[in-house]
Amino acid sequence: MVLTSLTRFRLWQLTPSRTSPLSKLANKVRRFLLCTMSPAYVQNQQQLREGECVRCGRCCRLVFRCPFLGGSDENPTCLIYEQGRPFQCAAFPIDPRDLADVDFQCGYHFTPPVELPINPPSSLSDSKPSTFPYPVFPA
Repeated sequence: MVLTSLTRFRLWQLTPSRTSPLSKLANKVRRFLLCTMSPAYVQNQQQLREGECVRCGRCCRLVFRCPFLGGSDENPTCLIYEQGRPFQCAAFPIDPRDLADVDFQCGYHFTPPVELPINPPSSLSDSKPSTFPYPVFPA
């Protein structure tokens, strides 16, 4: 069975995360370093993500519980959501691998990469249309 990249991407999103606490810690450090040392990459990735924060608090409980997370487990509340969250909090998720840390249960998602068809050279596009089902190349 041949899987396209779109199918693989969707299957990857549906697979529950089996990330270990150590890999979650490594991802937390990676997000901090990306936000600190490569803010242009983070801003570019924010343009690729869709959805909105549903304030579920899952990202606030990765590795350790955020000290600014209030409320109960059923109804979490960020105490500084409106008044200056750290950049790495506002940027979560930076890319699809961050969604694995919260078992893909997040209000944000990323669109799969688009596979563009290969365009013919400009000299071929000027030729007359053919009734033959395959492109006719000039001699």
